[in-house]
Amino acid sequence: MLALITGATSGIGKEYAYALAREGYDLIVTGRRKELLTNVAKDIIKQTGANVKICIVNFTDDIKTDRFINFIKTCDIDVLVNNAGYGAEEAFSDDEYQNQEDMIKVHILVPVKLMHIIANQMKKKRTGEIINVSSLASFLTLKNSEMYCATKLFLTSFSKSLSQELLSYNIKVQALCPGFVYTDFHKKLGIDNSRRKNYGPVRWMPAEDVVTASRKDINKIICVPGKCNKLLYYLLNIIPSEILIYLTHFFN
Repeated sequence: MLALITGATSGIGKEYAYALAREGYDLIVTGRRKELLTNVAKDIIKQTGANVKICIVNFTDDIKTDRFINFIKTCDIDVLVNNAGYGAEEAFSDDEYQNQEDMIKVHILVPVKLMHIIANQMKKKRTGEIINVSSLASFLTLKNSEMYCATKLFLTSFSKSLSQELLSYNIKVQALCPGFVYTDFHKKLGIDNSRRKNYGPVRWMPAEDVVTASRKDINKIICVPGKCNKLLYYLLNIIPSEILIYLTHFFN
């Protein structure tokens, strides 16, 4: 059995790699930081005995991405975890356009390419799992995170539709929609440990707990880890959009 996890250098992707290796999967893992990804792979091999192939690729680089995609066409993937991604806190109109386009590549185009290839591999076997790491932010409208919210919303919506197409092939599709997670994601946005605290309905979760929830709820199309996040998800789905936009204006 073979699993592909993109963005496995740290955070949710890293924890997903460990979890699937413990379940008996061999791995293909991707990341941009060679030294860190190599260390992760070595530790997984040491702990689980899994075979781990590392692929150093930046998905904003079209040439390297195409080379990686062509390699995946030669594989036979049983589990796909589309996790590679990043956040940005920059107003859409103020940012360089290329930065916005790069996020579309990483969050949408690459996952869709991988899903198209791997879904057909899975259909031949009539089994498989596709996990798209989205975000609770996919249900929100956040200033300075316009493209992030929009691309994550695409992943959530696409997962729901794809799950219906692949249902008869016994292929499970899940949109994993965590809230705040203790990962490098927020550090890169300048959110230090002093700001990563629980307040009100906001609860920070370890990446390992997010992955545990995903595996437990693998039969669910939408997985929102954490009780408080589930409550927030419920509220976001019943509050009229006009009111929600008004409320998030103050949150922003």
